[in-house]
Amino acid sequence: MKGRQVWVVLAILAVVGVAGLVLRVVSSAEDEVVLSGLVPLERNFIDKIVVKSPGSEATLVRIQENWFVNGNQQVFAPKMDQFWGTVAQIDTAGLIALNTANHERLGVTDPGAGTEVSFFLGGAVQEQFIVGTWASDVRLCYLRRAGKDAVYGIECPAPATSIFDPNSDGWRNPIVVAIPPQEIEALVFSHPDQEFLLSLDEQGWTAANAEEQVEADPFLIQGIVSNLEVMVAIGFADDDEADSVTFDAATPSIRIVTIEGAGNPTTRLRFLPRDEETYYVKTGAQSTVFIIERGLAEFLLQRQEAFGLGLSSGG
Repeated sequence: MKGRQVWVVLAILAVVGVAGLVLRVVSSAEDEVVLSGLVPLERNFIDKIVVKSPGSEATLVRIQENWFVNGNQQVFAPKMDQFWGTVAQIDTAGLIALNTANHERLGVTDPGAGTEVSFFLGGAVQEQFIVGTWASDVRLCYLRRAGKDAVYGIECPAPATSIFDPNSDGWRNPIVVAIPPQEIEALVFSHPDQEFLLSLDEQGWTAANAEEQVEADPFLIQGIVSNLEVMVAIGFADDDEADSVTFDAATPSIRIVTIEGAGNPTTRLRFLPRDEETYYVKTGAQSTVFIIERGLAEFLLQRQEAFGLGLSSGG
């Protein structure tokens, strides 16, 4: 038995403590303690994956080398890499239990519990598994091959429902923008009643509008650019919701001007309130309407008074 497989089985013996668990730790025949005989589960062999739970379903489709969810949304590459890295362990996964009485405790009953993961090629199911609970102490996911009783364990760096995600939005790229602070040359803030500029030169940051220019608070700007370094959405507007939202020239926005030769182009973010807790945000480069926390949006959408502009005229 391979070292990793031995560790998986021994970890379960030490931690899980499920009553009546049928375990085999030592065997002269390796195929009795590891899962084998599967068709190849590789990203270039499989062309569709369906991940289904009692409440939701995600369908991932491969078109050439790229994977898409919801038909036309490209899957977030790091999440797909994590998925395939975990799937690679299924072939030769370590045996955990043979007794069906343990299925409920391990979250692999069918129907009613667990996540069903089906791998397709040319419209035909190649393999299907029920993925159960995640043992956080030992970072294991439990899974059972459809139609079989044996339960196996594989190493999972994150909860099973995150890696084998039945929520289609969970596969989408949640990054609104990711611009390193050193690439930002200026920020242009536009509100319906005011517009001002923050710019960086050799002396530091300055704030300016049509009437005046002042030295800008570097700590406030640091907070803004830090949030622009990686802005992660908490969700996405669905098609109907996105169609109901109008972004135009009057929409509050921040234009992020990058330096010459930067890895990121100049980008505009437009913001609209969604509800008491969230905002919509959209970039000019893509059609996706993201949802972010209201506190983040309102912190980013600073007004000129925060930088000392327009105070003398009340503007």
